[in-house]
Amino acid sequence: MAMASHLLILLVGAVAVTAATETAHFLGVNYGRLGDDLPPPPIALELARSAGAAAVRFYDANDTFLSPAAASGLLFVPGVPNELIPNLAASQLAADEWVAATLLPFRRNRRFRYLFVGNEVLSDPTTKSRWFQLVPAMANLRRALRRHGMRRVKVSTTVGMDAIVGQDVFPPSAAAFRADIAGDVVRPLIAFLERTGSYLFVDAYTYFTWRANHTVVPLHYALLETASSSPSSPSTSPAFQYYDEGTGLYYENLFDQMLDAVVAAMCRLGHCGVRLAVAETGWPNAGDLDEFGANARNAATYNRNVARRLASGAGTLRRPGMTMPAFVFALFNENLKTGPTTERH
Repeated sequence: MAMASHLLILLVGAVAVTAATETAHFLGVNYGRLGDDLPPPPIALELARSAGAAAVRFYDANDTFLSPAAASGLLFVPGVPNELIPNLAASQLAADEWVAATLLPFRRNRRFRYLFVGNEVLSDPTTKSRWFQLVPAMANLRRALRRHGMRRVKVSTTVGMDAIVGQDVFPPSAAAFRADIAGDVVRPLIAFLERTGSYLFVDAYTYFTWRANHTVVPLHYALLETASSSPSSPSTSPAFQYYDEGTGLYYENLFDQMLDAVVAAMCRLGHCGVRLAVAETGWPNAGDLDEFGANARNAATYNRNVARRLASGAGTLRRPGMTMPAFVFALFNENLKTGPTTERH
């Protein structure tokens, strides 16, 4: 097994976060499996636990991985693959049968609290029909879960920052969802989440936003190497701050700014009350020549700082005191993933 497979485990271990076991506040890891040098599930889960993770999130519902996770003492989050969404949206019976065949063994496990339907479905224009099938699939699965005695399980999905127009968070108060998804897809999605008391889970990577704006945004702002932000006045810290003229708020880290951009976009659709959580965040530990800033030191710094930020319960400037579930990406480097080096690290 290549040592590189364990690199992100060590980085998560550097976090040393005190992870809460309550569902409203924990730090977990994403367990991707696109690698040919990964350890067996029991060993991987023990590595996650020893690294300080309180939860593990999967991208499917494979029993080979779910059963060990259910026995590990960790919170665990199964996923519904994107390709299953059309059938689950079209048929309540299909949703009932999928839940019975896949999730029923975990009915009494109190650490099964979330089900993610799809992964960044709204980021793929080649399967646009799934955008409109997402909420019906979520609704059918929620009914199926309740029929099978899993009323505590919250149904959600994950949304990338590309759901925001131009992925633009400058300023966060002006952020809006893309016109092709805002009214017909996102509005019913967040209405469903608000009605059912679930979260909108977002993928928030400060690395990519910083890299696209590195000439004006300093690295330490993206790494959360700043003092705590003040909602009403600039701090005495010499660190960079971003002032949002729309709200009068001073931001001292890019992570809060990105989350508040999503909050602003939801408010623009009339759903300010939807709870927000983080499905993926992290920093690449290696990259191609043009992927500057992607290295192990920055990854360790980011993971440590974002964990502290989340554990503090400070929330964001628009959501002070907000606690949320969050998952670091990822448990392992995945050497079989395609694309640039940052995708595998």
